[in-house]
This record gives sequence, structure tokens and C-alpha cells, in this order.
Amino acid sequence: MDLSDILDFLHASARSVGAEVTSPWFYLQLGLMLAAAGIAFAVGAAIRSRIDMAKLAVSWPTPLRMFMHVLVGSAATAVFAVEMTLARS
Repeated sequence: MDLSDILDFLHASARSVGAEVTSPWFYLQLGLMLAAAGIAFAVGAAIRSRIDMAKLAVSWPTPLRMFMHVLVGSAATAVFAVEMTLARS
């Protein structure tokens, strides 16, 4: 590969990215993802604020307490994944 091949590749890549950004579907999808991320963040914060891990898992074995802590901490990610699955269909 010489310099002209690299420059041709970069120009083709830039044209491809430009075509994607000028498409109206790009902005619709970006808006859907941002809205879903905001909703997932809010739901995750609500779950974390409503579940008191100190009271809930006080008598549980340590591995289950750790699992619940991780599960509650990653609730926003799970909600976002469900939202993106729904948006895909």
C-alpha cells in the first residue's frame, strides 16, 4: 500500500460517514438511544434508592449479598438493554 491507496481509503471512509450523518434515520436512532439512556438512568437511580441492601440481605450468605449488590447496581444497564430490544422490534 502506498500513500495514494491510504488517502483513497480515508476519502471513501469520510464520504461513507458523511452519508450516514446526513440521513434522517441517523438522528431518529440517536434520539431514541439518548431517550432510552435517560430513562434507563432514571429507572436505575429509582431502583437503587428504593432497595436498601443493608436491610434486604442482612441474613443472606455473602455470595448472594454480593450478587444482589451487582444486580441492583447494573439495573440501568438491564433496562437499557430491554429498551433497545423493544426499539429494535
